[in-house]
Amino acid sequence: MSENENNSSVAPDSEKTVEGFYDHFSQAFVSAGDFKFEDAQFHLDRMKTLASHLTEPERPLATDFLTLAGEYIMGNQGLSIAKTSEDRQAALAHLSKAKNTLRNLRASKAFENNAGFMQMALGLDSQVLGVQTQLAQDRGDFDEVARLKAQIESGLDEMIKSTAPEDPVHSFLRGVKSMQEAMPKFAASIQAAGEMNLDLAQQYMRDASKSFATMKSCFTGGGADAVMAQVSSRFGNGFGSIAEALELYVHALRSAIIGDVSKTDVEALAEAERKALDGAMEITKATSAAPGVFGKVDMQPYAKMLAMLIRNLRALTERSLSPKEISRSASPRALIYFLGAFVVLLLALPMSGLVQKIDFTGVIFLLVISAIISLISAFGFESLRFVPWFDTLARFVPGVRKAEKSEAKA
Repeated sequence: MSENENNSSVAPDSEKTVEGFYDHFSQAFVSAGDFKFEDAQFHLDRMKTLASHLTEPERPLATDFLTLAGEYIMGNQGLSIAKTSEDRQAALAHLSKAKNTLRNLRASKAFENNAGFMQMALGLDSQVLGVQTQLAQDRGDFDEVARLKAQIESGLDEMIKSTAPEDPVHSFLRGVKSMQEAMPKFAASIQAAGEMNLDLAQQYMRDASKSFATMKSCFTGGGADAVMAQVSSRFGNGFGSIAEALELYVHALRSAIIGDVSKTDVEALAEAERKALDGAMEITKATSAAPGVFGKVDMQPYAKMLAMLIRNLRALTERSLSPKEISRSASPRALIYFLGAFVVLLLALPMSGLVQKIDFTGVIFLLVISAIISLISAFGFESLRFVPWFDTLARFVPGVRKAEKSEAKA
C-alpha cells in the first residue's frame, strides 16, 4: 500500500474524530443548560476520550473546549442546588471561568465570526449577570441590582435577535422576556390594591395578565422535553394564577364598594381563592426543582393572606346579596327545573302504573312537588325555610284533609 493510500485511509477517521468531538461538546452544553447533568457528563467523558486521538493542531483547542464544557456543567449543577449565597458564589466562579474560556476561543481566527459561539456567549453573559443579581439582592445592594437587571434585559434582547423564530430557544427566550415584563406590573398591582386604588390595580393587572398569557404561549413552544422550559413555565404559571386571583378579588371588591355585587362575583371569588393557593404551590414546586435559578421566592405567605381576604369578602358579599338579586340570577334555572320536573312526573307516573289517572287534585299536587324540587335545585335547601310549602303540600295529600276533619269533630 502506498503512502498516499495510507494518508487517505487515516484522514476520514481523523475528520470523524474532530466532528464527533464537537458534536459531543454541543450536546454537553445543551444538556447542562437543561439541567440534564448525567447526559452532560456522558458527553463530556466522550469528549475526553476523543481528545486523546486528536492531532496536534486540534489538541490545544480541544483542551479549551473541555475546560469550557466542564466548567459550564459544574456551574449549572452547583446553581441548580444552590441554597445560600456561598453556594451561588461557588457556581458563579465556575460559570465565570467558562465565560473567560469562551472569550479566548472566540478570539481565535477559527471561531472569530462563529454565530453559534456568539449566541453561546450571550447566554453565558446573561446567566452570569443573573447570578450576580441574586448575590446583590442577598447583600441588599439594590442600586447594583437595578444596574445588572438593565444589562440582563439588553442581553436578552440580543439573544432573541440572534436566534431564528422557529428555534425552540427563541420561544423560550421570548417567554422569559414576557415574564420579566409581567413581574413589575404584577408587583405594582399588588401595591395599588393595598392602597385601595382599585382602578389602577385593575389596569396594572390587565397588563400583567396579557404578559403572563404571552409567556405561557412562548414556554409551550420552548420544547416539551426541555426541563428548564418546564420549570420556568411552572414558575410563570404560578404567578399567572395568583395574578388572576388578585384580578378577580379587585373586581369583586370594587363591585361591593359601589353596591353592584352579584352572585357571579361570589362564584368568581370561590375560584379566585383556589387560584391563589394553587399558584403559590406551583411556584414552590418550581423553586424546589431549581432553587439556585429562582432564588428565595416564597409566595405562600402572600397567597394565604390573599386567600383569607378573598374568603372574607366572599362571606360578606353572600350575606349582602338582596332577595331581588338572588331571584334574578336563579329564576331562569328554577323555571327550567320546575317545568322539567312537572313534565317528567306527569308522564312517568301513569306509565309506571302507580296511578291510573291524574285528576285535578293530582295535578295540583305535582305542581307543588315540582315547585319544591325547583326551589331546592336553584336556591338550595335553605330556601324551604322561607316558604311554608309543607303546610300547603299536606292539604293535597289524600286522607290528610279527612283526618283533620275527624280530629276537629272529636
